[in-house]
Amino acid sequence: MGAAPDDTGEVVSNSDVFVSIVYTLYVVAPAIRDELWLRTALFFNSFGFALWGFWIGSWPVVVANAMFCVISLRQMIRAYEERRPVELPEDAAVYGTTFFPDMSRSDLKRFWQLGETLTFNHRELATLGEPSSHLYVVLEGATSVTRSDGSTIERPAPIVVGEISTLSADDRDASATVVTRNARVQAWDKADLSALQESHPSFTGPFLKGLARQMAGRVAV
Repeated sequence: MGAAPDDTGEVVSNSDVFVSIVYTLYVVAPAIRDELWLRTALFFNSFGFALWGFWIGSWPVVVANAMFCVISLRQMIRAYEERRPVELPEDAAVYGTTFFPDMSRSDLKRFWQLGETLTFNHRELATLGEPSSHLYVVLEGATSVTRSDGSTIERPAPIVVGEISTLSADDRDASATVVTRNARVQAWDKADLSALQESHPSFTGPFLKGLARQMAGRVAV
């Protein structure tokens, strides 16, 4: 193994020089603001430390840094996929961005594809005083809302139905009866939405914010 004297006349091994360079990159890496480049730098840092461990014959160093390489590689792939252009379904591009403007395109695509597009001639989407198991976005068609005082109002599409019970922690019963006619609707099972929030935390904030905005609009009317 080659070596060279330093300024004090002491011998510095090539492995020491190599690990010093890798360590310097490791210290500098957190200053990188771009997540993809940060994960890439950390991957090569771990790879460098693993190579150094192999060089000096330390298998614990090799194994530990090989694990960090795998973790960093997965994070690199995730960061790369998140910045790739996401092609949204047509309805998601038109309606999803209207109701959930703060949601990332990847989360919006995942959310929209979780739902089901349905067509009704006449359908009761919510019944006053009864629990609802679905969230709906009425894309097209006529929608009538009958309140607890018996008054009925017509709402033009697009409209969100079931946002109040979706937001409530106690699965609140529907506050009105909602009927659609000649409608096209995107529907989500609330259990699926709960699972999506657990598996993709980045989805939760923009989703709840969008629903809260719709609920505030209902209260204002």
